[in-house]
Amino acid sequence: LSRPVTIGSLSADWQGLHPSLRIGGLTILDAAGQPALRLEHVEAEPAWVSLLLWRLRLNRLEIDSPDLAIRRQADGQIYVAGLPVKSDGGRGDFAEWLLDQRRIVIRNARLEWCDALRQADDLVLDKLEFRLENSGSHHRFGLRAQPPSRLAATLDVRGDLRGRDPSRLADWRGEFYAGLDYADLGAWRQWVDYPLAVDGAGGVRAWLEFADGRINGVTADFAVRDARVRLARDLADIPLSRAAGRLRYRDEGGIVEASGRQLSLQSGDGMKLAPTDFFLRLQEKTGTHPARGEFIANRLDLDVLSRLAGRLPVDPAFRARLADLSPAGQVAPLNVKWS
Repeated sequence: LSRPVTIGSLSADWQGLHPSLRIGGLTILDAAGQPALRLEHVEAEPAWVSLLLWRLRLNRLEIDSPDLAIRRQADGQIYVAGLPVKSDGGRGDFAEWLLDQRRIVIRNARLEWCDALRQADDLVLDKLEFRLENSGSHHRFGLRAQPPSRLAATLDVRGDLRGRDPSRLADWRGEFYAGLDYADLGAWRQWVDYPLAVDGAGGVRAWLEFADGRINGVTADFAVRDARVRLARDLADIPLSRAAGRLRYRDEGGIVEASGRQLSLQSGDGMKLAPTDFFLRLQEKTGTHPARGEFIANRLDLDVLSRLAGRLPVDPAFRARLADLSPAGQVAPLNVKWS
């Protein structure tokens, strides 16, 4: 930490073959010698490998009921309780230290997040529960917290990641999950970048897959009302009285797949889509093999498609052709392949 640390009380016993420490009143002092962070209840279980490395390694670190203030300045530097977090690699790098510990658990915390880089309002999370488990290059974490009631009912974030060097995130791969039981989606844009421009209220569960430094898959279950969605920057908004279903998108190895399950919507201007399942697959040209595509749907409402065409991220020539044809009616089922 490169900071003075004081301990109010210390006791020890054994958990199997590992010594276990109970620490009370652990206080970290700032550069002026004043208390910056105080942790009333901490349990730590050192690992025997610490003796070989001559650096502290923990099988378990548990912190109970901390009150944490985390701030990111406009230059990106992060401070915890006024103490700078080292993240430039080498000895003392916080991310590397974090990934070297076997298990870290935080219970019943209060977290205040101040982000000057995004110029966002302060965000307070209560009743925060956090768990991190590391095993070599495999890392899993989970976080549950209570945001302010005007933002959401409950926040649930999890991750299953593989990687070793936190300074080389392009080499990492894994999956993130985020769930909001009920949320004001527009308000969360202060702190979160969405893949789509969206406003409205409802519940969302999303899975994000990444590898090789980029996102290659997104899955979302949602049920929203009084919402507005814009699928691309140069397109008009789609006003939705309600919308629900599952959407999935994947882009990997020159193959793009998009699908929907029980997708339904009703727009503010009277457009209505009955629950629909669909699957779209586009494959790029490779060598002598031409580009290929496939579209399958249990039903296709041509009137809805025609009315939505100007707001969908499709080829402009296709959009113009669809407008000229002005199709109406339904096709059910539909299975189209082309090359």
